Amino acid sequence: AAVERWLAAPNRFVVHRDTLGELLTAVLTRSRDSKVAVDQLQSLAAWTNQAATGWDGDRFYLLASGADAAEAQRSLANPRGVWITTWDSERDRDEFGAALEVGSVPAGTVAVPFGTTHAAAFFGLTDAEREALVRTLASVGEGFFRSAQGADRRN
Repeated sequence: AAVERWLAAPNRFVVHRDTLGELLTAVLTRSRDSKVAVDQLQSLAAWTNQAATGWDGDRFYLLASGADAAEAQRSLANPRGVWITTWDSERDRDEFGAALEVGSVPAGTVAVPFGTTHAAAFFGLTDAEREALVRTLASVGEGFFRSAQGADRRN
């Protein structure tokens, strides 16, 4: 709930939240121009990569616009996303950030590091929206995000 209040803005609501996990993190950080052959899918290397191996939890929030939360949920108008990740180490977080920039996400996507082992990526937000959220990242403690991600971390 604290993260959802952080993401809230007039006429902007969290309409879905989920964990992407290490597997999808590996897919999203795989180079845009890399190809995986079907016969490679039998090896573990095809399902993870260096950028995802330090994954320690995440939470993705889908945001939409509406007069109220119910309308935003129904219409999914002006969809945007915020992906908060947690890493085993600062080095793992930085490897993820570098790989995400050249990964399968839209060009120009960056992971903004915060705290020692966290990063956040923003999808579809205006520059002003992203900058406001990044300013907030600088002022909140890591515990704020750990509590939100607690159920989504691997054991």
